[in-house]
Amino acid sequence: MILLLLSFVAQDAGYPHEAGPRKVSTVEKLLLKDAKRDKELQLRINHPDGEGAAPVIVFSHGAFGTKDNYLALTEFWASHGYVTIQANHSDSRALGTKGGDPKAFQDWQSRPADISFILDSLDEIEKQLPALKGRMDRERIGVGGHSFGANTAQLVGGART
Repeated sequence: MILLLLSFVAQDAGYPHEAGPRKVSTVEKLLLKDAKRDKELQLRINHPDGEGAAPVIVFSHGAFGTKDNYLALTEFWASHGYVTIQANHSDSRALGTKGGDPKAFQDWQSRPADISFILDSLDEIEKQLPALKGRMDRERIGVGGHSFGANTAQLVGGART
């Protein structure tokens, strides 16, 4: 597996983004159960329609964000031929965490574990989403994120705290 590390520290909302040539399909909520950690992980998946293997990008939201943030970016990538996977980490406001709650940062180790679990669960994702059967290129995988999500991507890539 080749791991491409993407870090984003700012969003440029003013940058014009042209959609790519591919139609994008979205699964707004796919659930994975990590029995080892007794954790249910909610995913959002965007993927290009069509055939053939597509590179995969797992994108990690910032602190208190959600799997539904950064859609302009992840849908843009999908329209250019990438499968994008986003998860609600345990600090997500979608799971009830209040913005600014310092306790959210106590569970920082779960974020890279979430990404590893997603990468280990690509077969299960294909099982739950037959449109992706054989479509996720396991040789071209990127991990990225914004803010606390960029930190998560760096940890997955081998950075030390």
